Order: sequence, then structure tokens, then C-alpha cells
Amino acid sequence: MRKIEKKEEAPAAPTGPARYKVSVNGRDYSIAIDGDTATVDGRAFNVGMRPDTGDAAPVAAAGASGGGTPVKAEMPGKVIRLLVHVGDHVEAGEGVLVLEAMKMEMQITAPSGGTVTDIAVAAGDQVAAGDVLAHVG
Repeated sequence: MRKIEKKEEAPAAPTGPARYKVSVNGRDYSIAIDGDTATVDGRAFNVGMRPDTGDAAPVAAAGASGGGTPVKAEMPGKVIRLLVHVGDHVEAGEGVLVLEAMKMEMQITAPSGGTVTDIAVAAGDQVAAGDVLAHVG
């Protein structure tokens, strides 16, 4: 008589995006990571990720926020239209998005020429004066 040991099957690899609940400064966010796209509370962002090796070098990514010259809101209002996408080249003074305040539309322009490295808002978002809306690098 001989005993045959059964091998346990490896768990199936998860399909679809990895989902997380993250708390930042006491505020909860739903995050889904799928390849180089992170969806945070329904808004998609292009991200770059790598294992943390303890070095101080930042992770480079096309959608990394903070890269380049900030494009700031000149007044509080509602974003009604984006005029560019991440990766687009813009000239100084070229429109990046349109804000609406008190029934008036105001085009927010790039402060310098370069490539749009990130867009921190979406159509329908409310912004305050001085908020960073995008970066041009």
C-alpha cells in the first residue's frame, strides 16, 4: 500500500484591476490599479510604479504630478472643458482648459511652452483660486 500525496493547486491569478481602499489625511479613496493606469474615485491617471528599493530617486511617469511648471486656477470656478491631453505639446499662452465662474467662461493658459505632464482635474470639478490644474514641462 502506498500513500499518494495530492498537490495543492496554485490559486488562480487575479484578473482585472487590483482594487484598494486608501486613507489619506483621514479621507478614504477607492483605487483600482490596472497596468499603468490608476483609477481613483472614478478618475483615471497614468502612473509609473516600481518596487521600492530604498533609493531616493523619484519614479518617472508621463502622468507624474509635480513635473514642470504648474498651471494654476486664476479664480474659483468649475472646470467645463479640457483643451489638451497629457503628452500634448503647448506653447506659452495656449489654452489648457476652460473654467466657468458666475456664468462667465475663462480660458486658463499655459504659463510656458512644453509638454503637458499631468492634468489634475476633470470636467465638472470645482476648483479654488490658486489650485494647480496641470503641469507643463
